[in-house]
Amino acid sequence: MWAVLAALHSVSIHPERVSHYQRCRKELNFNGIEFPVNREGIKKFERLNPSISITVIGYERGKEFPYYIPDVKKEKHGTLLYWSGEKKSRYA
Repeated sequence: MWAVLAALHSVSIHPERVSHYQRCRKELNFNGIEFPVNREGIKKFERLNPSISITVIGYERGKEFPYYIPDVKKEKHGTLLYWSGEKKSRYA
């Protein structure tokens, strides 16, 4: 959720701080989406939020790859980086 808000609402000073995006969190619909979000969850998120599309670039073992590419780039569009480690995965 925070990575999507950060992609949609650019902040120049300390963009990593969640406090910048807390005021905007209710503008997104995450009903029925399980965390951590997988590819199907991203598709569902786009259906629940019809004016938003998300591109996700994956990063694993030092290489980038397309993790999720939307069918249509919409009015509000964000690009996220997804990487996974041994125990955790993250979006930024």
